[in-house]
Amino acid sequence: MIQPYYSDYIRDIVYPAHAKQVPAPIPKDVDPLGLESIEHIRDAIRRSNAAGTTIRVLILCNPHNPLANAYPIDTVKAYAKTAQEFNLHLLVDEVYANQVFSSSFVPDPTPFVSVLSLDVRAECGCDPSRIHVLAGPTKDLGASGLKVGAFVSQHNPDLVQVVRGAIASIPISSASDALLTAVLRDDAFRIWFLEENRRRLSKAFENVAAWCLFHDIPFVPASAGVYVLADFATLMDKLVPTDMLVQDKLDAAVASMFQNGVFIRPTTTYGDPIPTRFRMTFTLPEDTMRLALHRLENAFNLTHWQDEKVI
Repeated sequence: MIQPYYSDYIRDIVYPAHAKQVPAPIPKDVDPLGLESIEHIRDAIRRSNAAGTTIRVLILCNPHNPLANAYPIDTVKAYAKTAQEFNLHLLVDEVYANQVFSSSFVPDPTPFVSVLSLDVRAECGCDPSRIHVLAGPTKDLGASGLKVGAFVSQHNPDLVQVVRGAIASIPISSASDALLTAVLRDDAFRIWFLEENRRRLSKAFENVAAWCLFHDIPFVPASAGVYVLADFATLMDKLVPTDMLVQDKLDAAVASMFQNGVFIRPTTTYGDPIPTRFRMTFTLPEDTMRLALHRLENAFNLTHWQDEKVI
């Protein structure tokens, strides 16, 4: 999997499966979601195999967490081709599939394309038994508490049987089953909800992006998901001496945030090649979001953003 990556992937890879994660570093000047990234992924696979850790699974998070954008279709196809080339399974996390939104910063976002919509054998020369998808209502329906997920492997019945046996002792609750079934069967509500969710995501992102611009904070324009990557390098330099080590700056920044009653996670825990970035969730209720931004301003001794007319 590329860097940066969703930090809890490490927890899920290492502890239940006793597997080993092998991140693929992507240079700062290369788009990690673009075709240029594929050669760096292939290099990481070769290095790991040569060092004695044989790669078995390639992980693709689409739309990406924490980069908050969908992958172009050509990159998705390239992942499938890479899986075939190196005899790998391709596990695609599509939990943010229905959260692509437009904004003034990204008026024409890259559309989400599910790997399941591709004829990977004809279009990529890939054995479809290698393709597996994770999905669920946690993000698209704002339903993390339901603890429901889906594993889709349309051409590998043996693997499906193994997974079914592994999770037999932890079925979803009857309440979650009934609630999700009702939503999926109600086409009118589901379509309205997803459209309204995207509209609200756009509005919430516009507000946080405006806040970042006000404070001259560089950020990755988001078009999918509930967060944005923002680079706090200049903010930390205002807080502590510029010659401090980056990790010491991060520690000081986090300590100041805690003192002011707010916290956002530094992306060093995501294997981010840019160690001064933080992942900002922007989908809290408006009053809470306004308070959080003001507390961040207090933590870094910033002028308060006059946002009352924006939110």
